[in-house]
Amino acid sequence: MKLQIPNLTSALSKTAAAVSVFLLTAQVSFAQISNPVIGEDLGTIESSSCEAGNIFVQYFIMLWNAVISIGAILVLVMFIWGAFEWLSADGEASKVAKARGRIINAALGMLLLVALSAWFSSERSLTYSASHYRPL
Repeated sequence: MKLQIPNLTSALSKTAAAVSVFLLTAQVSFAQISNPVIGEDLGTIESSSCEAGNIFVQYFIMLWNAVISIGAILVLVMFIWGAFEWLSADGEASKVAKARGRIINAALGMLLLVALSAWFSSERSLTYSASHYRPL
């Protein structure tokens, strides 16, 4: 039995176009606000080096978490893409091999993300544990 997926590429391209239009039409607003966590003296000479280092570490951890989250979303998209390719392959060996390769690459990407996340978490807990880290 032949599995029919009507206009899969058309549906995916329409969805991608809708998402990109949504993301590109976001409005940027500028307001004069102050961040209570950072304060007014970020990067000034008056701020203590310990405080500036803590702020850098917090930003780095925030950036790292964002990269891991984006990577996880991309892994999920690659799994789904590979599954759709496999379903629409209709038994053709080359299409099935291409879909299998995409799924295997997504699985390797997931393992890499998990390994990096575990390594970073263990490093952070060793470096900034309560027994070793005492703010001034």
